[in-house]
Amino acid sequence: EVTGRSRQVIWLLAAAGALVLLVACANIAGLCMARAVARRKELALRHALGASRWQLLRVGLAENLVIGFAGAALGLLLTGAVLPLLRHLLPADFPRAQEISLSGMSALLAAAIALVTVFVAGLLPSGFGSTLESQRATSGRDSRKLRTLLVAGEVALAGLLCAGALFLLRSYREIGARDHVLQPAGVLTFQLT
Repeated sequence: EVTGRSRQVIWLLAAAGALVLLVACANIAGLCMARAVARRKELALRHALGASRWQLLRVGLAENLVIGFAGAALGLLLTGAVLPLLRHLLPADFPRAQEISLSGMSALLAAAIALVTVFVAGLLPSGFGSTLESQRATSGRDSRKLRTLLVAGEVALAGLLCAGALFLLRSYREIGARDHVLQPAGVLTFQLT
């Protein structure tokens, strides 16, 4: 009722946002894994000096939490700056376009997604760190293999995002070019009681 024929466009925009969010979360997890690999000697030394696994995990989570809060705050600021541009770019007949805003619930959802991403990205390296710790003398070849896998994953997700963006652009053009049968020109409407 509220969105009318723009419902498909709204779903397409939501799908595009979800794809971007998926790629961003995967990038964050990949960066955390790469940082854990780079710090494996330091973490092994801390463990040898008596730090428990929980203490090492807690330090990593605290670092990721600071990064996550900074990223969420920057994302919310960027969203606030881009929303007026989005309202300007939407078609004139887009329903309730001027009501699009960053609500408290949207900000809370963005913060929750950032926290979950940071938490998961912080736990992944700790599980991976145990396998690294069990291999006491990890060669440079193994770390190169891991980097290659991380880069391949990033490229695959970027390709997925590009393919999704092309699909969404094509769908948006098809929706705009579709003849909607109803011709409102020269039509008079009224109500009788």
